[in-house]
Parts: sequence; structure tokens; C-alpha cells
Amino acid sequence: MVAKDIDGMEDSLMDSAMDVDLHLEIPIDDPNQVVLHKEMLHDSSAKMRDIRLSENSINFNFTENGRLSESRQLTLENKFNFPIKVDWTLLPVLNKTTNQFVKNPFKVLPAQQEISPNSNFIFNVDFAPYEPDSYFF
Repeated sequence: MVAKDIDGMEDSLMDSAMDVDLHLEIPIDDPNQVVLHKEMLHDSSAKMRDIRLSENSINFNFTENGRLSESRQLTLENKFNFPIKVDWTLLPVLNKTTNQFVKNPFKVLPAQQEISPNSNFIFNVDFAPYEPDSYFF
């Protein structure tokens, strides 16, 4: 039995599947959900990642409240065969002592950068804590 659409035309399952596929995103090389989620669990500095950071975390040591730390460098490697655009948008954070949103204590310069295919770029990262005796992650 063949289904008919609104105009009375025959509609095969193949036609329906093609209509649906036109509205989906282009699939990646390995659409296996386990592989996709496993990739998300790798460290940001893992050698197998296509976009790789030089560090998983940055230690600014002790930085006094209201002071600017020494800059740290963070290298981002683009292993793709096409350029990528990086935008370090750092959201405001809630100051627990005043319950007000304040500027993010971390700063990455430059805030926006295009990284060429198969190349690296070095960002400078600063930290200026707004709250004494606290840990920031």
C-alpha cells in the first residue's frame, strides 16, 4: 500500500526520507554517539584532539585581591585543514559577598583570533581576583 500526500500523489517512504534529510545537519565522519561523547571527555590538551590547548588548567599561584597576576601563555593548535575563528567570551560572574554580577576575573588576549589551518596561536591569559581568600576555577 502506497501513502498519498495532500494532492493525492503517491508518496513513497524513500521520498519522505529524502525530504527529512534535506533539513538535517551534514553528518560527521563517524556519527556514532559513543564516539562523539567520548571525544567530549578527552582532556583539552590530549594529542588526539583536532583543536588542542597546551594546558588543561592554568595555575596563577597566589594573586592578591584587586591585583593583576603575571600573564600566562596558552597555545591553541588547529589541526584542521581549514581556518578556525576563536572568540573568548567570558561571562560575568556572581560575587558571593555582594550578590552582584562583576566582570570576569580572567582575561584572554586577543579576545578574538582566526587561526590558520595546521598552525598554532599563543594567547595571553591574565587573572585579577575580585574576592580575597577564594579559589577560582
